[in-house]
Amino acid sequence: MESALSEASRIGCGPMKLPRLLRGMILQPTATLTDVGAKATLVQAISIVAGAGFLLSTSQVMAFPSPRLAGTVMLLLYGVLVHLALWLVMALGAYITGRFIFNTEGKLRDSLLSVGLAYVPWVLCALLSVVLQLLRVTDIFFTLFFAGWFIALFVIGVRTVHSLSFGRSVFVFLVPGFLAYIGLWHLTLPRLFIYPLVTSTPPFTERWHEAPSWEALPPTATNRLANPDFEKTSTAPSGEVLPTGWRPVRSPWTTELTWQKQVRHGGEAAVVVRRDGLAEAAAKRWEQIADGIVAGREVFLSAWLRTEDASCALVVLGFLRKVVAGPGGSGALGCASAAKAGDGQGHSYAPAGDLMHRTTMLTGTHDWTNLRLRATAPEEATSAYVAVVLWGRGTLWADDVELFQVTDEAILPKQREVVDTDAAQGVCPHHQLQEPPLPSRE
Repeated sequence: MESALSEASRIGCGPMKLPRLLRGMILQPTATLTDVGAKATLVQAISIVAGAGFLLSTSQVMAFPSPRLAGTVMLLLYGVLVHLALWLVMALGAYITGRFIFNTEGKLRDSLLSVGLAYVPWVLCALLSVVLQLLRVTDIFFTLFFAGWFIALFVIGVRTVHSLSFGRSVFVFLVPGFLAYIGLWHLTLPRLFIYPLVTSTPPFTERWHEAPSWEALPPTATNRLANPDFEKTSTAPSGEVLPTGWRPVRSPWTTELTWQKQVRHGGEAAVVVRRDGLAEAAAKRWEQIADGIVAGREVFLSAWLRTEDASCALVVLGFLRKVVAGPGGSGALGCASAAKAGDGQGHSYAPAGDLMHRTTMLTGTHDWTNLRLRATAPEEATSAYVAVVLWGRGTLWADDVELFQVTDEAILPKQREVVDTDAAQGVCPHHQLQEPPLPSRE
């Protein structure tokens, strides 16, 4: 019977030999990386890394499909470039650390190949992500498994190439790995290159439906939003003064979302969203969930916005249904963009309907402008989600944000309470807000 080492020596890097390569990386990772690394080329290593980046981006495109080809291309290019940059930085960091700190004789080419081969688990992870997207299943545990497998192969490869101890190999991974992940993925590339490209050609989805406006309200329509004029305030645990009922959602980078009295449309206060410097691909917003929405009836949204050098400013509306979280879960409470944890009575929220409605988009500088939209609450809707959004960069002021619906109490249908298994598994009711708004027609 052939040994694992002799089998690994015949593996090569061809696509038809991938099962044997994976088996060798699991059973004999050191021997496999040594023998395959001796046969592999830099082109093959680049192909593995670029393929992982492409497939991982493909799963994101499937989650947020774009009606515009340019937006899809930008996301795929983003994944490929970022992972190639991470590969280069981590391989260079491993080579420099091993050669000049621990005085090893390892070669740069060997570091590039070993880190490239360690990317094989990410290819499998990306393929599995695509499959799960097709099945509409979300699970982060398999990602953690493949991340651990990548780290193990990286450490083994560095140890083999530079003849280091296990502890020093872990150190070689931690230093360049941490710097590459934080510096390239989260700071340098996105802010200086990727985000400006993406914001200039945003990857929007068809779920953002431009709803029609309206001229006059029905006589019995009443406002459903709390604190529509932002006059009432409360103090957060951090000491920040916030408008009661509204929640700020900031981007990963520095963005100002504040309550202020200097610029306002009516009354004494308004809210502001400000992003200076480089544009970034994030929906910075003030949001609120309004309960008491009647399914099947029209709602009328009105908001006053003022902008200065804004890439995109608008108001979006979505519908939710109040649910009781099933056993073993907390409903949609884990959603990062949820406006509140629930109603304090054991309820959470799940999507009602497929569309997110939007107003006309404002770009550039505008004085106070009234944006309106009209939409019909879908079946089983019990609540509405309203958000004032700034995309890209610039400054947005918002005031007098109101959501009206007819309230003839004599004919209101009894609201049904639903137990939703999807919500119990952590389905996000506002996942569409991870996407930017549609481009302006102006």
